[in-house]
Order: sequence, then structure tokens, then C-alpha cells
Amino acid sequence: MSDHELLQAYTREGSSCAFAELVRRYLDLVYSAARRQVRAPHLAEEVTQNVFIDLARSAKRLKPTQPLAAWLFLVTRRRAIDVLRSEARVHSRPEPLTDDPAENAVGTSEQMEPLLDEAVASLSEDDRRAVILRFFENRSLREVGDVLGASEAAAQKRVSRALEQLRTYFGKRGVVLGAAAVATQLSAQAVVPAPAMLAANLTGVTALAAASTQGSQIILMTTLKKIAFSAALTLSVGVAFYEAHQLSLEKARTRSLEERMEALLKDSRELRAKQEAALKRLATAESELASVRAAASGGDPEIESALEAWLDRVKALHTWLDKMPDKRIPEMAYLTEDDWLEAAKSAKVETTLGARDALSTLRNLALKRFGKPLSAALDRYKKETKRPLPGAPEELAAYFDPQIDPAILKNYELGKLDKTRVIDSDGGEARMVLRNKIVDDIYDARYSYTGGGSTMMQSVHLSFDAINEAVTEFKRVNSAQLPTEPSQLMPYLKRPVDADYLRLSFRNLKTVYRPD
Repeated sequence: MSDHELLQAYTREGSSCAFAELVRRYLDLVYSAARRQVRAPHLAEEVTQNVFIDLARSAKRLKPTQPLAAWLFLVTRRRAIDVLRSEARVHSRPEPLTDDPAENAVGTSEQMEPLLDEAVASLSEDDRRAVILRFFENRSLREVGDVLGASEAAAQKRVSRALEQLRTYFGKRGVVLGAAAVATQLSAQAVVPAPAMLAANLTGVTALAAASTQGSQIILMTTLKKIAFSAALTLSVGVAFYEAHQLSLEKARTRSLEERMEALLKDSRELRAKQEAALKRLATAESELASVRAAASGGDPEIESALEAWLDRVKALHTWLDKMPDKRIPEMAYLTEDDWLEAAKSAKVETTLGARDALSTLRNLALKRFGKPLSAALDRYKKETKRPLPGAPEELAAYFDPQIDPAILKNYELGKLDKTRVIDSDGGEARMVLRNKIVDDIYDARYSYTGGGSTMMQSVHLSFDAINEAVTEFKRVNSAQLPTEPSQLMPYLKRPVDADYLRLSFRNLKTVYRPD
């Protein structure tokens, strides 16, 4: 039976055998991920137990198209973070994995292991699912494609791209590996056998999980870890009252979530209506601008010509954006007519580089527009959860008012502050930021947000930096002489660079090149 069929058997028929089969299939995967993150075996067992409690509670809500392994991976990560925070309040540091110095020796796999789950979590949802299916579940590329609704070749491409992103992630943290080595380490470290006793305990309470009501505490929180019924009758009665209270709270929370979902759907419909109205306003911009042009110019041919050229550049930007869909980001829904005019004000839309420069200005304006509702959502999240940042950007979706297109948050990621020291408005020092991903490495800017209201902007010029490094290396090898043609720089480039941008930079070498 498939995972979805087992979940249906469990939720509709209360089948303990179906739930036990799901535990058997995924126990090793969950335990392995938990142990990598919390390090201590007894904490890993606690995390594993909590994850399967969550599975029992959420079984009815899981969609057939959602790979169960990917869902369990994310829940394991959240539960591990909760356990580590709880332990940090009691102990100064987590217990070491082992007291054997030989086992604690640092090597490539040991360096990679504590970063593995964070690295996989940093991938986009589809890339993360592909990696989990390929390496955590050892599926073939054809099977990965079937689950993701793609061809085998598309699955291969997605897995290769994800491995390259993981290689870059590890490299930035001092673990230098090739993509093939990352794949090998993933296969070796992703899943290891869980303790036999843990498997027996989980299997032993499967029937209890199936017999429990779906909204209850499921009793597993204690029975999974302590399979003992020697407590006194008074304690049993106390537990029963506690569970009845928890059930009441759970039902209240469910009603509150349903009401909130209805409100969010209403806000979503209103937002779509506003977007449609904005598109209609944009469609009438030509006639409105013509009226303004006539009023402002007073019939002056030069002013009229300049305004007409400006409007033509706005139209050209729309055309370029249709031709270059990779330059479109969902935040553009927040652009105003003034933003389009600003981006086209002095744009050289007759060339590809000029158009990309103007579109980058447009994206930058869109990111600024989106920054206000994003900061407000972060403030609401912090107040309601008492946490500065969510575990994943998608968790913020419910805190926007009005509701936003969830696709926007796929363009954001969590990152660490390495050298920059940022003090939040509440006086605490920020360690993590929520930031937008880079779409165009020639022109883009990166905006970073903390849960305390701080916003940072950083220009990103990866291609420029690559050319700069290539020129420096060329000069070192050629007695401080500058190159005379672009092809001379090719052997020294450490990353691919757009050919047009390379030629443009070369023509302005003395201006563009920044010596160390």
C-alpha cells in the first residue's frame, strides 16, 4: 500500500497496522535527522516520538500529492529546534554524541553532518522534495520524477541543481566538496538504523494511537517514552482530566484556525480584486499620461516628444519583461504606476543590458514596496509566537494582513549574520535574517529583515566580483599587465559570466576594475 492509502486506513478505519507500517517505513529517516540535529541519542528519541505524535494528529490533513518523507523531514527539524531550545534553558550545552575521542574526530563527514539538515531545509520546496526522495528514500530518478509530476530527465536536472546548491552551502561553511561527493555523503549519512528498543516502543503504542480521537493529545507523549502502567489510580484520574482539558483546548484552537482561514480567504479575494483594478489602471495609464502631457507641455513639441518617449520606454519595459520571464518576481504585484515610470525614466531599453538594468531597478522598487507588509508580518509573528524569526519563510503567510500570494515567500530564505552586528529595536542582537534570493547577480540588491524591525540592504554583484578577481589574477601572472581582450580573462573566471556583461566591463576596464 502507498503512504496515502495507509494514512487513509488509519484515519478512516483507525487501523493500528497501517500506522505501524508508516512507523516502520520512516522511523530510521526521522531518527537519523533528529540525531544529527540534537546530537544526544536520548534527545533524538524524544524528537522522534514527538514527530510521530504529530503524524497521528495531522494524518487527516496531509494531501495525497505531498511526499510523506518531505513532510516528516520538516516536522523533525521543527521538533529538534524546540527540544534544543528547551535543553538550552537547562544546560549550558547539549550532551556530546559520544565520549569516545576516536568517534569525535573531525573529518569531512563529521563536518558535514551537523550542517546537512539545515542545508537541505534551505532548498526550495521542490528541490528539497527531490533530494529527500533521491537520497533519503533511495528512490530512482524515474520514481522521483513520477512523484514530482516530471520526466526522468527533469528529475535528474532538479537533483543536480539541488546538489550544486548544497555544495555551495557547505563550501561557504568551510566544507569543500564536489557535487558527486555531496551525493555520496548524503547517501551515507541521510538514514541510519534507529535503536531497536525505540522501534519496539513505537510499535507497541500503535494500537493506542489508532484508538485515540484525532483531536486529542493521543497519550503518546508519555507512553512512547515510558511504556509503564504502574502509576496509582489517582495519577490515572489526573491524567484523564488533563487530557480532557487538552482536548477542549485543541477544539478551541481548531475553531479559531477555521475562522482565521475564512478571514484569510476573504482577504485573498479582496487582494485579487485590488490587483485586477491595478491592472485596469495601468491599462489606462497611456490616456491619463497623455492628458498630463498636454497640460504640462502647453503644446511645446520638445516636452511632448520627451513625455511620449518616456511612455514608450514604459511600454518597452513591459515587452522586455514578457521576453525575460526569469526577471519577473512576485513582489512586482506591489508596484505602482509611478514605480514603472521611475524605472523607465532614463532606461536604455534598446539594448539587452540596458533593459535588464531597468528591470533590476523595477525589482528593487518592488522589494522596497513589499518590505513594509513583510516587516509588519514579522512583528505579528514575533508577538504571537515569542520567536524572532520563523523556521521557514512559508510560516509567515498566515501573518500578513491582507493575505498575500504564498508564492512570494518562495523567493525568500533564512540566512545567518556572519560579520554584521545588528541590534533589534527590542535591544537584542540579531543572529538570523530573512532575506530575498538573488535573481540577477549583476544588478540585484538583497534586503535582509530581522524579527526586531531592522532592515539592511546589500548590493550583489557576483559577476562584477568574478571579473574583478579574474583581472587581479591575470595581472599577477602577467607582470601587472592588464588584459587586452575579453578572451584573456576566460581562464581566470571562477564562475560563469554573461558574455555581454563581460564585453561591457572590458570596454570600461579602467573604470570598472577596483584594485585591492
